[in-house]
Amino acid sequence: MNQKQIELEKKLQKFNKVMLKILRVLLAIIVVLLIALLIQRYFTKQKYKREKLSLDEYILTTTKFELGETNEKKERVIKYEIEDDFKKVYLNADANLTDNMVIDSCILSTKKIMKTLTQDEEFLNMDQKGISFNWAIDVVDGYGNISKVVGCRIDFLRKDFLKYKWENITIDGIKETAHTFWVNPVLEK
Repeated sequence: MNQKQIELEKKLQKFNKVMLKILRVLLAIIVVLLIALLIQRYFTKQKYKREKLSLDEYILTTTKFELGETNEKKERVIKYEIEDDFKKVYLNADANLTDNMVIDSCILSTKKIMKTLTQDEEFLNMDQKGISFNWAIDVVDGYGNISKVVGCRIDFLRKDFLKYKWENITIDGIKETAHTFWVNPVLEK
């Protein structure tokens, strides 16, 4: 071999060593990220193990966990009470461009919560007749005063919980089959 080929081979070996070190570092970073992700998932699930919570705590925790804050960074749950033989959850709705989008967002969020809640045996056999989701919106009167009112209410009866296929049901399906589906006239303009 001539001198040029020897130098070229040395450079190629040096390049291969550098590339191997880079690949090892990238692999190590990927492994660390995967471990961090697994740890995060573990602790997120540990935050609310079902057996440690009462049914009411489970409903509130599931709601907060599934939906998080509103798109305006407001707390999602306003209040929770048992009244008229219903578990009633009052929630801040997401702000949207149109009134129809507000309504659809409330329905889809309710569907997401119910999909998780109906996997729980105690929820399916609760003492109350059903659950009511009351979605609050801000309205502005003619003078510019802002007040919070229920913009959309969706109630489900306990006896109907398992009739729903939560992964498949449509917005219109919930409007038609919920025990109560009510929209504030403010949103129907």
